Amino acid sequence: MLGGDLISCSRAFFGRDLISYDQGNAPVVMAKGGFSGLFPDSSVAAYKLTYIAGSSDTISWCDVRLTKDGVGICLPELTINNGTNIQVVYPQGENNYLVNGVPTSGWFSVDYSMKDLSQVSLLQDVFSRTDKFDTNIFPILAVEDVQKQVKPPALWLNIQHDMFYRQHNLSMRSYLLSLSKRVILSYVSSPEVIFLSSIAGTFRRTNIKFIFRFLDEATIEPSTNQTYGSLLKNLTFIKTFASGILVPKQYIWPVTSDLYLQPHTSVVLDAHKEGLEVYASGFANDALFSYNYSYDSLAEYLSFVDNGIFSVDGVLTDFPITASEAIGNLDYHYLNAAFLAEKLGYSVTDGVTKALKDSGYNNQTVQEVMIQSSNSSVLVKFKQQTKYKLLYMVDESIRDAAPSSIVDIKQFAHSVAVSKQCIYPESQQFVVEQTELVKNLKSAGLNVYVYLLMNEFVSQPWDFFSDPMVEINQYVQGAGADGIITDFPGTATAYKRNACSKLGDKAPNYMLPVQAGGLLGLMAPDALPPALSPMPVLEVSDVVEPPLMSASLRPSTGEENAGPPASQPSGGPPRSIVASVVVSLAMLCGYVMLI
Repeated sequence: MLGGDLISCSRAFFGRDLISYDQGNAPVVMAKGGFSGLFPDSSVAAYKLTYIAGSSDTISWCDVRLTKDGVGICLPELTINNGTNIQVVYPQGENNYLVNGVPTSGWFSVDYSMKDLSQVSLLQDVFSRTDKFDTNIFPILAVEDVQKQVKPPALWLNIQHDMFYRQHNLSMRSYLLSLSKRVILSYVSSPEVIFLSSIAGTFRRTNIKFIFRFLDEATIEPSTNQTYGSLLKNLTFIKTFASGILVPKQYIWPVTSDLYLQPHTSVVLDAHKEGLEVYASGFANDALFSYNYSYDSLAEYLSFVDNGIFSVDGVLTDFPITASEAIGNLDYHYLNAAFLAEKLGYSVTDGVTKALKDSGYNNQTVQEVMIQSSNSSVLVKFKQQTKYKLLYMVDESIRDAAPSSIVDIKQFAHSVAVSKQCIYPESQQFVVEQTELVKNLKSAGLNVYVYLLMNEFVSQPWDFFSDPMVEINQYVQGAGADGIITDFPGTATAYKRNACSKLGDKAPNYMLPVQAGGLLGLMAPDALPPALSPMPVLEVSDVVEPPLMSASLRPSTGEENAGPPASQPSGGPPRSIVASVVVSLAMLCGYVMLI
């Protein structure tokens, strides 16, 4: 359960409870096969990372499969060839079986003993995710292995295809009875009515919660021959054998074919009215989800737990750190889109100065104006003509700045903007190290911004778990940046309002910076990404430029009467005379001050 200290830390900063939960308790987070968004599903590394990077009360989820000798193992699919290397170990092992009446081909756990499977290792089964950990030889885990090696605070077993196992003289019911004497079980879910209703009666006097899992609405439930959409209309019947339901997230917030949200359904309210808990599945930071969330997976979670109308009782996710952030400590009630940002490209600095003066920014103190340029000559001219804050953008990847270049920058700029690569260099989307650049710039009295942060999947390195909030936190808490430049200011605002990030040593695990280069230490040597070429140091010669030529003194070309000039390329004015003006309201804009 995500309550207690986490909710208290939020209350301490905002003076009230952040989320009104329908059932009285904060929603739980279930880690599907552990932190399967990074490591292979159901691997010991995935399960352990859940508690290293996320919340200590996250529930570990295991999709149970039975081996030929009746051992329960954790694997994401009935056919095990996608998430393991079994095709290499047993190349002749492919079989064809009827599964709920559907012919299915592949490698199946029922054809192998646990000893046989000890030769098989786990692989990342989602091909858009990194395969760099596939050579670590993670073994297949029995349920007891998860309990002993990981010691999760709660274990959720998902059991499917009971009829298939019975066809192979294996009994999931007998397995559960035996397992419950050795392992404490908290949740058992199944999409099969007859199986769940039969075991619920057997375990009636235990504290195990039995959850009926809904599959796609058009899919037929094998034991009743009804579609799951039809069963959803009879929650009173579901209540006779289950204490809750697990539904795909689109059951609650439907999405159109072009990925826009439709109005929410009444599923959560209807189920709660029947006394059923409601859990939502299908969350992953790297999956396609509604554009309404602006590629911010945290915002998606919040629409399920903090929308002012209802809250689910838990979420099933491949990225438990993001769900923990959403439930543990962020307040969106006060989100008011307090951003005012404007980019103005000019060929003459006088034009920018005049525009700001005409707009009244010279005579007010509420809004702060920052002028950015990658050209020192532009900023020198602005310093002579205005009193605005000036930001020098380094438009190349550097590992450090020579003291002489820093001294020169301080003569014309208050702040410096550097790219993400300058702070946390990446190779094949893995962070290699942390440079000393931010430290050296700040020690000289310059504020440091980092650019360009985006929410879209693959815009963050794997070290940041495909989570834009983790990335922001890394640059602020880990690197010490004073602000960020982002395409998604709403996400930065949410981070700025974060309460738990201000707790220092008492902050929860998911608000602590990650170790730069930490994932590289977990890779097998032959899987390491290639070494980076050394990045240069910013020298004073890279900064100093000749003064801007006055427009009135521009040399004649002899073509004054030759007709209108050719239009500039659509990319904008030449680099040497480009500046950007940013107007910030209460220090919040596309450039976000975070400290």
